[in-house]
Amino acid sequence: MKAVSSHSIRVGVAQDNFAAGEGLPAIMQAYRWRDPRTVMRYGARLATKSGAGARMATRVADSPV
Repeated sequence: MKAVSSHSIRVGVAQDNFAAGEGLPAIMQAYRWRDPRTVMRYGARLATKSGAGARMATRVADSPV
């Protein structure tokens, strides 16, 4: 448990909420964040995995040739 900090828990909860489709204002309100840039930084890695580019790549990979 030494590797888990309160900060890593906050990062994880932000990422889980983004992955579940929650919006920035709702996440900020629920967890009392003041700076949207902080929350967006936490969700940035998820965006590359689930953004428009990722969805397009999935469609291209799944399309019959």
